[in-house]
Amino acid sequence: MFGRKTEEPTTRLRELSNSDFTIAKGEPDIRGWDVRDAQKRKFGTVNDLIFDIRAGKVRYLILNILDTPELDLEKRSVLVPIGLAELDATDNDVFLPTVNPFQLRALPRYDRSRLGAKAEHDVGVVFGYQSMQTDAGQQDVGENFYNNDHFNNNNLYRRRNQPDGLTHREQARHHEALPARDERLHGRDLDNRIETDEEYYRRTGQRRNRL
Repeated sequence: MFGRKTEEPTTRLRELSNSDFTIAKGEPDIRGWDVRDAQKRKFGTVNDLIFDIRAGKVRYLILNILDTPELDLEKRSVLVPIGLAELDATDNDVFLPTVNPFQLRALPRYDRSRLGAKAEHDVGVVFGYQSMQTDAGQQDVGENFYNNDHFNNNNLYRRRNQPDGLTHREQARHHEALPARDERLHGRDLDNRIETDEEYYRRTGQRRNRL
């Protein structure tokens, strides 16, 4: 009568739309944006973002591929590592400059109930970054799995100007998933992290003395 309910993932990964988290204030929400290749050919649209509830960072975008015969692509959803995406300088477009139709065809179909090490392992095989330490039988990947450029959030802003002198690293930090119901958690995280030299200068107007 009520149909089958989609199982929730039991890993560190979550869909942004089906959670209590949101993109930080002032940062672009790229859901619904067109996704294009280096030649500006449209692959599809961003359906949602997958974020890591432990690290508070976006790890993947869910790409809804269009049925595109000229690219030999069929309509379906796949995961693409966030470090492969770049925002257009002015338009609401997301570019995947290093991704080709062959790779999109090779990616497994996205299934929310199967989020975990096996799904991440399969995506990593297609893009060539799968770690030798990855155990596809585990529920979650190891902590070092994301230590490569495929998950470098700085890449997202390569094409965009840097407002107010923010570095790519600072912009990427802002494009993190924050709890929607309790902003105090975000404040506590900020208080506990180490203040950089640049942040100290912007706050005090003085440079730190180095012994």
